[in-house]
Amino acid sequence: ALGRGLFYSIQYDHVLGENMAAGFGFGTVSTETKAGFDGGVSAKMIPIYMNYYFMKDAGSVFATAGGTLVANAGSSQGLKSVFGGMIFSNIPVAGTLGVGYEHRGDTGFLFRVAAYGIMGGGFIPWAGATFGYAF
Repeated sequence: ALGRGLFYSIQYDHVLGENMAAGFGFGTVSTETKAGFDGGVSAKMIPIYMNYYFMKDAGSVFATAGGTLVANAGSSQGLKSVFGGMIFSNIPVAGTLGVGYEHRGDTGFLFRVAAYGIMGGGFIPWAGATFGYAF
């Protein structure tokens, strides 16, 4: 919910070691014109990222960095996201940086909360929450 995809995204993470994970996802966000009218298109967001975990425990603070590809940047150009107000430019990638907390329980349940800075057509502060399953 919210996060790198601005409204929602479905993501897959792969653990690369005790302190690193890489992931990607897919999501969409509705758009509007700068005047607030319906943009008529949903931006297709593909976040790609790396996470670094500061602790090797089930719960850890982490730092994250990556980029979010706007798959339909041409049709989204000049519009802004309904959630977050990100203005889509002709550059199809928005950079992301963030910090957060993640807990992976013994049963496989995963919970993550993070604060992000998204740089695409300007800078917007943003937050997100993730619920999932680790296997």
